[in-house]
Amino acid sequence: MQEGDLVNDQSNSLPVKQAYSEKLACDPQRSVIVSACAGSGKTWLLVARLLRLLLDDVKPQEILALTFTRKAAQEMRDRLYGLLEQFSKSDDASLIKELTARGMDKTQAEKCLPKAKALYEQVLANPQPIVIDTFHGWFGRLLGAAPVSLGIQPGFKLREDAKRLQEECLGDWWGDLTPELKAHYDVLLKYLGSHETQKLLMGKSSLFKQRGAWTFFAKKCNQAGIAPIEQLKQSLHKLNLPNPLLAAWNTPNALADLEFLGYCFKNSSVNDQKLLPNLLPALACKKNGGNVMDIAKSLQDVFLTKSPVRYRSGNDTILNVLETFLNSEGKVDRISDYIAIKQSWGHAFEEYLLWQAEQDIFAINEAWFALSQSMMAHASAQKENMRVRDFDDLEVGVSLLMGEPEHAAYLQSRLDAKYKQILVDEFQDTNPLQWQILRAWLTGYSEGDERPKVFIVGDPKQSIYRFRRADPRLFVSAAQFLHQYHGAIYIEQDKTRRNAPEINKTVNAIFQGEQVPPDYPYSEQQTLWTTSDSDKPGDAYAQQGEIYLLPLIPYVEPTQELREGSAFDGAIADSSETVGVIQRQHEGELVARLIKEVIATRKVADKEGGQEIWRDARASDFLLLVKRRKYLPQYERALRDVKLAYESPRLGGLLNTLEVDDLIALLTVLVTPRHDLPLAQVLRSPIFGFAEKQMQQLAVAMTSGHYRSWWDALQDSKDAKLQGAARYLQHWHLLGERLPVHDLLDRIYQEGDVRLKYAAVCQDLDRPQVLANLDAFLEVALNQDGGQYPSLSRFIQEMNIKRRGDDDETPDEGDVDAASDDNLAEVDEESEMSEEDRHKRVRLMTIHGAKGLESPFVIILDANNTDTNVDYSGVLIDWSPEEESPSHLSLFTSKTLTSPRAEINEAEKQIGEKENWNLLYVAMTRARQGLWISGDAQKPTNNNPSGFDKASWYGKASEAELSVYQAGEQEIAKIAKEGVESIKTASENAVEDFVLDWNPAQDSYTQMLSDIESGVTVEVFTGEDQQAENPDPEILEEGTNFHKLLEFVTPDSANQNKPEMPSEQELMNWLGVDQEHAKTLLTRTKKVLETPELKRYLTSGEWVQAWNELDIASKEGKSYRMDRLVELDDHLAIIDYKLTIPKEGSEKYEKYRAQLKNYQAELTRIREDKPNKAYLISSHGEIVEVK
Repeated sequence: MQEGDLVNDQSNSLPVKQAYSEKLACDPQRSVIVSACAGSGKTWLLVARLLRLLLDDVKPQEILALTFTRKAAQEMRDRLYGLLEQFSKSDDASLIKELTARGMDKTQAEKCLPKAKALYEQVLANPQPIVIDTFHGWFGRLLGAAPVSLGIQPGFKLREDAKRLQEECLGDWWGDLTPELKAHYDVLLKYLGSHETQKLLMGKSSLFKQRGAWTFFAKKCNQAGIAPIEQLKQSLHKLNLPNPLLAAWNTPNALADLEFLGYCFKNSSVNDQKLLPNLLPALACKKNGGNVMDIAKSLQDVFLTKSPVRYRSGNDTILNVLETFLNSEGKVDRISDYIAIKQSWGHAFEEYLLWQAEQDIFAINEAWFALSQSMMAHASAQKENMRVRDFDDLEVGVSLLMGEPEHAAYLQSRLDAKYKQILVDEFQDTNPLQWQILRAWLTGYSEGDERPKVFIVGDPKQSIYRFRRADPRLFVSAAQFLHQYHGAIYIEQDKTRRNAPEINKTVNAIFQGEQVPPDYPYSEQQTLWTTSDSDKPGDAYAQQGEIYLLPLIPYVEPTQELREGSAFDGAIADSSETVGVIQRQHEGELVARLIKEVIATRKVADKEGGQEIWRDARASDFLLLVKRRKYLPQYERALRDVKLAYESPRLGGLLNTLEVDDLIALLTVLVTPRHDLPLAQVLRSPIFGFAEKQMQQLAVAMTSGHYRSWWDALQDSKDAKLQGAARYLQHWHLLGERLPVHDLLDRIYQEGDVRLKYAAVCQDLDRPQVLANLDAFLEVALNQDGGQYPSLSRFIQEMNIKRRGDDDETPDEGDVDAASDDNLAEVDEESEMSEEDRHKRVRLMTIHGAKGLESPFVIILDANNTDTNVDYSGVLIDWSPEEESPSHLSLFTSKTLTSPRAEINEAEKQIGEKENWNLLYVAMTRARQGLWISGDAQKPTNNNPSGFDKASWYGKASEAELSVYQAGEQEIAKIAKEGVESIKTASENAVEDFVLDWNPAQDSYTQMLSDIESGVTVEVFTGEDQQAENPDPEILEEGTNFHKLLEFVTPDSANQNKPEMPSEQELMNWLGVDQEHAKTLLTRTKKVLETPELKRYLTSGEWVQAWNELDIASKEGKSYRMDRLVELDDHLAIIDYKLTIPKEGSEKYEKYRAQLKNYQAELTRIREDKPNKAYLISSHGEIVEVK
């Protein structure tokens, strides 16, 4: 390679750019790097090259094509086979045209005609197909085929739920911490607090998320013969220096200097006099021979500002009042001393803060390294035992093998023998390990070896997956490497076929503007957008497309108006509806009106059967994009309010759909009946369908003061509808104590006609999806059969955790294909949503989710709030694309960054800033014909009264001189009046659910419902002719909360590090109780935990194993729930918590005794190896063995 082959700085520059042509890009004899802008047809180009390879007699099994998602791999596969099938049926003229479009000259194309027509059958007949796969799929095959001699465990299973797998593997790690690890954990708690500690050990900022970087950093340290913490020391230049404050404090004239400062402050202006109280403690301490560290904080405030903490500019000057005073006192010669003293102490404190930061970060990292290494080793051992791997394991495993000479030779020989052509799609999404594996393979060739041809295509401007460790710098590094060692040429495709001229012009204006970072990889784009001249509208949008800003939604502070009357006169506004929430609701309403207007007034350029056409606009033409998910519910509500159907990627998918949210609320009520909010939700849901009248009846009953909860008011109501709901809920509540979760839900679906009721109230368009979601939730509950959810309360807890979990670890919404319609008379025979129905849905999604998609109309939402996400703590990594391992890896917090770690962090911030530009580029380039950018004003300030952020995406678009779109109000009013598609009433939507033809079965079903509604089933559950007990609700609530708090603070095998006892206020917030109740609860719980006789069973940790809220099932399937089970050396102890222990022999005592005997009998059946005993523990600290 000649020096001139690289432009400027080799480490940051791409090889010299060649003019783009399909002839170069598809040439089978060349290695090629293609940077292709959005909409330029990257997949078309990949498939074109695959076709050319096959026509060049490359065998299918000699081709390896890699991409990043299964969906992308399948699309590439489908397109290739579709093209080959098309060629097999084409006439000569058409085929020559297709081949010349893919880089052949006419002579070549004519010569290849017979081969092109025969390719389809040849490829299908070949037993070894082209490998078109994801990186992880390929890595899995490499490891799966590796011999046992390489140390790879055969037959492993791939787990895609990495977060849950991590939790499973570490479940017992916490219970076996050595004293040394406990000490390290205490260090992290001291410096970071519990929340931040958990995030940095287990969460998104943990080493688990950077396992690849850590593996190679640790390997590098090991090869150098030093520990990672010692490597960190090399970046902490002040760590071993003496405390800078001590030098200043111990100078001979320190006391005199401080006294002189005090004298000056006292006789200066008010500003200096304010500093005197912080100086006086230091004077007293110095006179008494004290330690500077005892008064360092107060003394620091004399020379440094408080927020932000920095050197006071006043240290370098003297105020006029003081200068006049010193002149009058004949001490003008001390003015320079006064300034020098302040400067000296100011710089000493600056140095001290840097020195202290390095002391702190060393202590934090020492603890973090130790704990993280122990956790990862433990998790790795657990995965070996479970014979499972996750995606990171695949990457790390292959990387390690490729990095070991004795193993690499084996893999090298396998790969060399197989693949002659390598293609990689979306290369900008590659992470360091993936590139390292490819580079290690490609570097292994000796001089004279036949190297494989490599084709990579990507666009650094579309690199938006940094949170998945993608590094856009690798694109440049790979291009340089391939150019040097494989003779690869570099070409750029800057012509888009997607974006209309007006959209493309604005993209160019924004990305060539002054705000763009100087080294941002942007070249001016041209557009090849074309439309049909037939039936083309005469409007300007049809010629050039259109792009606008929408009016900025103003920031309006909420006003606190005095209320009049009661809640029945006017609903109380939800205090949780912050200004931001209300703004997004208004923004959503504006966008919904815009959508209706555009549907009514625009035609859309499209293709049909390969021909360009103009057609009517429809809802599915709209793609609404958000950078963050936070306000998705507000946008969804706005769309619902104007009857626009939508598809949305709400976090949690299935678990956040309205129907499943109702079911989770119902299950919550069955566990904690006196939880008013979920009960109100259930009563208003289609399950019971309470109208405002019934809800007001309950509200009025609550005002009487006779009831502590809505549940009690419901159970006592004489109204037939309320009484019916009460009976069903009480019936299901009792079932919940006896049945597994899936069986309980199955009964609820059947007895409550759940599917029928939801099908009846939803729109025709939504019905298949709603029913699919209900069925999918039932499938989730089936996991309980595998022991994942041993009780109803645990099931609810797991569902709520999943609702807050990672995007890729939450159940997907129900597959409409799976929603059987055999028993639904009114649902279409085709349960899959029809194409017509899909056209009626607006798409609402994140920009990340929209990558690779396009749409006629795009609306970017919330574009005035698009600051780059800045991490204030996490893993700091310096990993040059050219290096095999990071040169630096440590934990950082924003307060502990010193040079050179501060420079590494600053470089990361710049990468993050570029990614924010990339997100804007991806969002804008999804639009084919129309683009609107919407935003919400930020909170006004004196400097920015409008709330308009010039640096935001909205601001960048405004700087590009976009016009503000004014919606046609009259047109919108007309559309709103006509309506798009009104929701049918429940009677119009009537559907039949399960149709039973067998008369006895119908009679039995009718009788069962009658028994539930009359209360017979409740009587049966609680004993023949014995009414269900209805204890004092206040006592019941106290008992429930007593159980909850004991479970919360009492350690068990799964979690030996239970949190501290909550405060009164925390209990009030958590349990929704008043202060008196919280105080009583704390007193009772502390009494139990502090009673010496009880510590053996609760807190001492001398047990072998312990479980809280343990469920066991009898042979007959009856479920028993123990408050606590403790395994000691000589017996198993069943613990049952009670507020009070009744007198022995009393009716209640005998009831408790019978209950515990059942527990003992079932436990004996399960654990024959040890005897068991049963105990009652009261809130007074008493313990009684029940015999």
